[in-house]
Amino acid sequence: MTASETSSVSSTQFPVSVIMQRGEVEHRGWQSATWEAVGVVAGENIDREAQRTLVWADQHTKQYLWSGFMLELFKDNAESYWYNLISTKPSLFIVCRADEDDAEEQVAPFLVTAAYDEADAYLEVDDMVFSVPIPPEIHTWLERYVVENYVPRERKKRKRKNWTED
Repeated sequence: MTASETSSVSSTQFPVSVIMQRGEVEHRGWQSATWEAVGVVAGENIDREAQRTLVWADQHTKQYLWSGFMLELFKDNAESYWYNLISTKPSLFIVCRADEDDAEEQVAPFLVTAAYDEADAYLEVDDMVFSVPIPPEIHTWLERYVVENYVPRERKKRKRKNWTED
């Protein structure tokens, strides 16, 4: 990789790990697993493959750290990033799928994104999408990317046709 390629990769990619929590819910004598995303950790620990590590457990709850994710930014999603940043709760979205072959009903994250539109597209195909607050380091990095790459479209008024002239 050349020096210019290295600098462009670092401006569009950020290494992250995801903390997922598994709980047990009892309803009418049956127990089922519930999952939620607890947070995203910004960091340097990069493995190319996602790896799950149990970090905390008690009788009813387990927390897993999934490492090896890369938050990647694309210019065609810049508007979605901008809307995310100006929202009341800027979030990262963790997209997960259930492992149907697993007896413990495991849920595995496979994507971390900052784009509303991308997260919504995964919801439409029945993947699970969790949102967590953006860590400060990622917020600053994302904000810099949006400022450098997003130019809001100029609003144009539509000229109405005069129907009385017909």
